[in-house]
Amino acid sequence: MSMSSNSTAVAVFHNTPGFSSLRQGLTNTIGSENANEADRLSIIATESVVWAAMAQDKRLIPYWVVNGTQKQIPNLAPGFTNIIQGKGSLCERVSQVYNDLLDIHSNVILLSTECPQISPSHILSADI
Repeated sequence: MSMSSNSTAVAVFHNTPGFSSLRQGLTNTIGSENANEADRLSIIATESVVWAAMAQDKRLIPYWVVNGTQKQIPNLAPGFTNIIQGKGSLCERVSQVYNDLLDIHSNVILLSTECPQISPSHILSADI
């Protein structure tokens, strides 16, 4: 792929449902059904923040970063390009996604659905 000059990838990591440490902690505290709802709401919140940032900066290009075993993720809203994270440690997977997107875009911002409190201004200030 060729680099899209002056664009910034916003790569949002979505953990495999039921396997994140946050999800496990929530399940232990509030139960599985409520933890599933918290996951869903975190995805919606993160997506809406990315859309709000994109409305202010047209150079932002959104991606969902998903586990390679996930064929279809029902909770992820459309409009983001899905990319598969590789294998290895978390550091190796994050590094691979970052490097792959840096081959296409001039900048890369990495996020997680486990941080729904992020604001559009945080994203915009991270974009150089």
